[in-house]
Amino acid sequence: MLLRLFRSNRSLVILVLPLFIIAIWLPGFQKQDVQLLPFEKYPGILYAIFINFTTGSAVISKILALLLYFIISILIARLNARYFFIPVRTQLPAVIYMFIVSSVTGLQSFNPVVISSLILVVAISNIFGSYKYKGLAYHYFDSALLVSLSSLIYINSFFFISFVWTGLILLRTFNWREWIISIIGLILPYLFLITYFFATGKSINESLINVIIGNFNAGLSLADKIAGIDIIAIVLTVCLIISSLFMMHRFNTKKIHARKYFLFFLWMFIISTFLFISVPSFGTEYILFAAIPLTYLFSHYFVFTKINLFSRIVFSVLILLPFYLVYFDIVCDLIKK
Repeated sequence: MLLRLFRSNRSLVILVLPLFIIAIWLPGFQKQDVQLLPFEKYPGILYAIFINFTTGSAVISKILALLLYFIISILIARLNARYFFIPVRTQLPAVIYMFIVSSVTGLQSFNPVVISSLILVVAISNIFGSYKYKGLAYHYFDSALLVSLSSLIYINSFFFISFVWTGLILLRTFNWREWIISIIGLILPYLFLITYFFATGKSINESLINVIIGNFNAGLSLADKIAGIDIIAIVLTVCLIISSLFMMHRFNTKKIHARKYFLFFLWMFIISTFLFISVPSFGTEYILFAAIPLTYLFSHYFVFTKINLFSRIVFSVLILLPFYLVYFDIVCDLIKK
């Protein structure tokens, strides 16, 4: 029933989805404290502008985060509607994204990663728009500029320039000018920032260098990071294997543009996973960035697979995962009382 409902394009999905997500987030609103994550101890320069708006109220922080997640989910659904790499009109990408990110209870508050995720989706849309574009594709200047601005909010997103260059390799024939403009877009915000420091007499060490060093030193070991997302990782890995096997059987039947876009998402997931393993400060927020390519892979599977007992079980586990993570401890405490 849930699979049949959510994979349709009916307006009922838009009404039902917020009810499910609010039910997941509701217990978090009763907690007045907001967990301070490693990257929030050393926030990017631009993110410091937003801190004063959210530190005073945990409720406001959670409401802002929830609204931003919904906006990102809408953009994710529109990305497929625009480029049609899943050739079906469906709201399923938005649905799956919201359930995945809602599983990470530690990120159910306003934080730099949410803003960075929003910027990243816009950058991906720009990258996809470059496919078969005639002439010099300034899309890569725009995308690199967005990544650079994002890194001033969430420092680790500087690594996402690799997504821009992946798009250049997969979607464009080699043009050295497009590589150069992507590099210019990447360094331009930092040039303006350094110029501002010199003009105002501020120390670049205190304002930028110390923030970068502190952020990277605030990381956890790989074992600790995995322990923080163990159940989520298990469920997503199972869904990943099932969806990947399904994709392998259908990949050669897809149009060329769809194959290129899905290859981009594959590399996006591989790079995100590599960053999670190798960068100490890249922690549980990994799920938020990995959720973007996984959302489309899972959606492809659930849209085209037959609705049978197996697909219903897999989809139900994915949907019920955040409910389990949120309500299991609450129910156990009630039973003990």
